[in-house]
Amino acid sequence: LTSSTEKREIVPLLGMIIEHLLEPTEVYVFLRAREDDGLVLAHASGDRVGNLTAGHRVPMDAGRIATAARHRRSLDSGEFADKSRYPLSNDPALALIERRLTLCAPILSGDALLGVIAVGGTRTNGNEAKRAMRVVSELGAAALVNAMNFRTARLAAESDPLTRLFVGRV
Repeated sequence: LTSSTEKREIVPLLGMIIEHLLEPTEVYVFLRAREDDGLVLAHASGDRVGNLTAGHRVPMDAGRIATAARHRRSLDSGEFADKSRYPLSNDPALALIERRLTLCAPILSGDALLGVIAVGGTRTNGNEAKRAMRVVSELGAAALVNAMNFRTARLAAESDPLTRLFVGRV
């Protein structure tokens, strides 16, 4: 996982790891959008993915996925039962999957939010599943940061520091 140099290669691997550990019916990986404060769906797999496709935007103002991101903590089905504290998204397609979520964990690098992993229909609930999600999200954060650092270093090596023009050193 940490040897992958592109973010687009890392995200499906995170989904596969979660599938093997928790055997959920659905897995979603959202990454932080560059241009605003929201999240973007980067990976979805499982039997009940539905109308959500890659690139679907998640605003940070409402919904269970956004709440996990805003509060930077893992949430499980027991916490989702408190609908007043964890309301569904205003987006109908997103609200449909949020109803089925059993776990949601932020992907954090220090205090920086990189994304959120959300799963539905897990066979394992409780602290074990939460710990597994936390471990995968921490591993994912390290891999994503490594990929971003590698990209920055590669761009610096391929361009002139003064003019930023491509110099062809590879």
